[in-house]
Amino acid sequence: MSKMAKTYFHVVVVLALMIGIGMLPAVEPITPFGMKILGIFVGMLYGWTFCSMIWVSFLGMLMLCLTGAYTMTDFMAISFGSETVMFIMLMFVFTALLEHFGLTKYIANWFISRKFVEGRPWLFSFILLVGAFFAGGFINMIASMMVFWGVIYAVSDKFGFKPYEKYPTLMILGIGIASCVGGAVPPYKMVPMVLLTAYGNVTGESVTFFDYICFSLPVALLVVVVYTLTCRFVFRPDMKELKNLRADLVDPSELVLDRDKKVVLGFFAAFLFLILAPGFLPQEWLFAKVLNQLGVVGVVITLIVLLSWIYSAAEKQPMLDFPKMAAKGISWDIVIIMAIILPFTTILTSDATGIKEFLSGALAPFLSSMHPLVFMVVALLIATALTNVANNMVIGAIFVSIILSVSDVMGLNAFPIVATLIICCNLAFVTPAASPIAAFVFANHQWVKATDIYKYAGIFICIAVVLVIAAGLLWANVIF
Repeated sequence: MSKMAKTYFHVVVVLALMIGIGMLPAVEPITPFGMKILGIFVGMLYGWTFCSMIWVSFLGMLMLCLTGAYTMTDFMAISFGSETVMFIMLMFVFTALLEHFGLTKYIANWFISRKFVEGRPWLFSFILLVGAFFAGGFINMIASMMVFWGVIYAVSDKFGFKPYEKYPTLMILGIGIASCVGGAVPPYKMVPMVLLTAYGNVTGESVTFFDYICFSLPVALLVVVVYTLTCRFVFRPDMKELKNLRADLVDPSELVLDRDKKVVLGFFAAFLFLILAPGFLPQEWLFAKVLNQLGVVGVVITLIVLLSWIYSAAEKQPMLDFPKMAAKGISWDIVIIMAIILPFTTILTSDATGIKEFLSGALAPFLSSMHPLVFMVVALLIATALTNVANNMVIGAIFVSIILSVSDVMGLNAFPIVATLIICCNLAFVTPAASPIAAFVFANHQWVKATDIYKYAGIFICIAVVLVIAAGLLWANVIF
């Protein structure tokens, strides 16, 4: 079959799935509208895998609006007009500036030149993943991915790795996984906050910040350790010259910070501080109020404005040429898939589709008939599977309700199960719909193939979920 014939075949399949599933009889309590949404979702998953991120996403937008869920005007406001999508676009510009002035290459060379990683390429890789883990958990997941991906690109260039090769593919996916799982550590991040609030609203109980961190940090970090070991002993990529990692591979001149690099590094440090500051500054301070008013988008815009005023010592022009950095840095695949994923995952599990009620009604009786230990394991396994095809916060909230009701009947302490559920809901990276982070990884088609992500993420999650459930339940019962 020719390439053109394959394209038209996939187009027909995408349209058949999007339209055909929506015409099937609805299984109560799923509504006819819910069947249409399911059809669009399945069609997009197929299209993203075998066709294109861009036209499939645009087609999904059109089909979603034709269901009556949104007018196109409303959809544009909540998709491309959302704070998340705007933040991503501006961060692309900001990270392009870091790359333009060689800061990401400097960071990569700094890691390579450390004596303790000499001859230890997997220790080097693990350190990068841990960096993404903490940056994603305590700063910002998307910013963490952009910066550490830049480091991987620089490492790949230095050691001869090409796009789509196994090592850079595994590291790009791994940085996404590390950032995503890191988001389960602080209780103020979205998924932990929603699930802990749901638990507290029903039980009237609360957990301290310290106790939750003592549980979540080692269990989530275990995922990064296991991913590194899985890459080394199961996936076994060709490490090429990285096997001979030595500090003397870095020219001393590559570790010199010139004036422009110092300025960019200063702005990067300022970005990290300004993103973190609202979380620890007294809220009555004027500075904290200003930061809360600006939000993350306002912080990046402020830095962009200031960088447009400062002249480069080497180039004798403003450091930030916005059109140039935007053309160089913005990945439209990522922007467009994020624009469809964010509103779509919300509507998929909304009350109007009936899918949420279907899951609750089907799972609660099924799980309540099990042995307590089997119930805990099966509930967490099902939650992990579902969170990879639907909004993880919604799936998590559904399972908090199910776990509390079944645990009450069985006389179990529900919180260790709920705490482990939070980590499981952040194992969301097998499909683009699993989480914004997963969508981000899938859309990086310049470096990774969708089929490779399905393969490696699918294998790894089967390993990770077993270890998370075992370690999480044991450790949670110790802590709580």
